[in-house]
Amino acid sequence: MNIFKGWSRKEIEAFGQKDIQDFIIDGKFPYTTRVFFVQHLIPYLFFKTFYQDKFILEIGIGDGFGSFYLSGFSHRVVSLDMDFSCKDHLGRYIERFNVSNINFVNADASRLPFADESFDGVIACQLIEHIPEDRLSFFLQEINRVMKKKARALLVTLNVERNIKNPLKYEKFQQHHKEFTKTEFKDLLKSAFFSVDIFGLNEGFMCRFFLRLKRWGLMKYNQSGYNPVIRFYENILPKNYDVSKKITKRSIDLIGLCQKA
Repeated sequence: MNIFKGWSRKEIEAFGQKDIQDFIIDGKFPYTTRVFFVQHLIPYLFFKTFYQDKFILEIGIGDGFGSFYLSGFSHRVVSLDMDFSCKDHLGRYIERFNVSNINFVNADASRLPFADESFDGVIACQLIEHIPEDRLSFFLQEINRVMKKKARALLVTLNVERNIKNPLKYEKFQQHHKEFTKTEFKDLLKSAFFSVDIFGLNEGFMCRFFLRLKRWGLMKYNQSGYNPVIRFYENILPKNYDVSKKITKRSIDLIGLCQKA
């Protein structure tokens, strides 16, 4: 699926050349590297194809860049996180760009302090793996409760099959309670929502090409001069990735698009 559906060529090029620089705070991107940041940004671009000028809830805002991006095309954004320090991260974007349509809420994701059917859409990226397994059903039920009828929620998690090289030796990231396969993720979401579609975040052709060159060791050569592999990764863009229903063991993330009845 083209994550830039409905965007003009001018908008795509502008996003690649200029707008991505807006996310740099204190000289660096969120999530330490440009590659990792771009991968984390893509679900928000995907979300934009469904919701514009709506009332949106983001759960688990981390560095706040997602809520900042959502604010650019949403009527209003509520940014919820149980870590109060996230308010400071978000505040840097709010102050820098004079954003007026974001409200931060400090609360537990499994006990959302909102009335039933409050939001047009909900998004939670790289959060569900951090929730204890005995709280997962409460978390999803709460999302469903605060969504308006026919509303959609977008939930994103890593694809555990990409990370497992040796099943006998694999240990999940210590801050994660549960890491999901495609089947596990879909079954869990189907237990709470009327309909569920699972998409994969995949590397596009250029990503796959330069990843092969990197594995061949070409990134190590001429690091002080021109190195096309280094240049590619220093300038990587969302358009170098693809979101589709084709999910393999090499898919980076799993994206669940859930709809309420």
